[in-house]
Amino acid sequence: MKLKAALLLPFIFLLLSLPLFSQTIRVAHQKDYYPYSWSDSAGNPKGFLIEWWKLWATKVHVKVTFVSGSLDACLNMVLHDSADAMAGSFFEQDMKDHLRYAEFIMRLKTILFLEKGYNPKSVNEITKPVSIVKGELSDKFVRQKFPRLNLLYFNSEREMRSKIDQRVLSGFIYDYPDLRPPFEEVPAPKGYSKFLVIRADKIRPVVKEGNDRMIGLLMTGAAQITDNDILRIISGYSIIKKQSEIPWNGLIIASALFLMGLVALYLLLRSRRTNASPTGNDDEWKLLMEQGENERVEFKSSLRWDLRQEKVNKAMEHVIAKTISAFLNSEGGTLFIGVDDEGKAIGLMPDYMSLSRKNSDGFLLALTDVINRYIGKKTHRFINARIVNVYSREICIISMVRSDAPVFVGTGNEEEFFIRATASSQPLNMREAMEYIQSHWGRKA
Repeated sequence: MKLKAALLLPFIFLLLSLPLFSQTIRVAHQKDYYPYSWSDSAGNPKGFLIEWWKLWATKVHVKVTFVSGSLDACLNMVLHDSADAMAGSFFEQDMKDHLRYAEFIMRLKTILFLEKGYNPKSVNEITKPVSIVKGELSDKFVRQKFPRLNLLYFNSEREMRSKIDQRVLSGFIYDYPDLRPPFEEVPAPKGYSKFLVIRADKIRPVVKEGNDRMIGLLMTGAAQITDNDILRIISGYSIIKKQSEIPWNGLIIASALFLMGLVALYLLLRSRRTNASPTGNDDEWKLLMEQGENERVEFKSSLRWDLRQEKVNKAMEHVIAKTISAFLNSEGGTLFIGVDDEGKAIGLMPDYMSLSRKNSDGFLLALTDVINRYIGKKTHRFINARIVNVYSREICIISMVRSDAPVFVGTGNEEEFFIRATASSQPLNMREAMEYIQSHWGRKA
């Protein structure tokens, strides 16, 4: 009987896996958001976001189809289950209860350009019409932030770009790639100058709130996209050629910088230990902290400094390793270090002072050492650690996706196995661990 059951297990697992491998993911994208996503004259999806999703699909072994529409149409498709995800959008506070925003793909700047020679002292003194594509990502934000601005709407990006080339617009608003030093910013189109950066934001994949399977699948695939993968996308990317066919002077002049900038952005994004932006005012982190601990979120006051005993306590490093392994063995999650049990940011200064390098770099090196010693270097590809500034305190945020293999915590000659349950890291004994591994990964321990 046992032999028969053993022979049936692989077959059962194969049958259970078939729906995943045969799954088709439907992705909604904006039909006229050049150069990020658009539909060509034949209706084929084009753009950097499209290529990113195609690459993602190969990582998780699913098929992906694209459907185009306006920004509102794409969001409605996701909300009403007509699409599994939207290719990319900005985080909107009023949609946080309805949508889930994944890790960002790239940074953009929303820039207001004015014709040369037109120099009002402030936005409120702009009396001439400012052009914008109706329904693009920044449309709603601009209307809310600058209600007195006289907006002239275009139905398509191509239509507005044609008028920019003819230099007949008094001003316009558009989203540009946010290129960082040592790369220069994309220059203004001829006849225009940059008046104001209205917003610097991140474009992210979007899924419906509650669609945990899709968000898990999305995070798993994104974690597997390497720098070399991105370089291959860019090397065969058609957007540079498209600029000569559909000219826009500013983009044509900056095509080389645009290409190098995308490479630089992704090298930065795929780094597992990045510093926070200067402002550190990220509403999403604050929102997670306010919601408290759960199966996907955990708070720890420090990495190694015992606040009660006021000294370094190596046992606390073991606790951090256990928590990270539990997230990796479950469905991923976020660990905040420098945040107390109530979700209050207390900062990393005590940890800093206990290190030879008393700063964020020293902290991240110490964290890397903890991960290497307790759970192994191979786990780094599932972990993204960064230092951010929240409520004027530096804290460490560790984002994790589900590991593709069981992760054990090594303590001396022994190994422990943890999972997330009831908002905590729970240890499993040998029998429980073997059963969990079989059900979670479909393999024997």
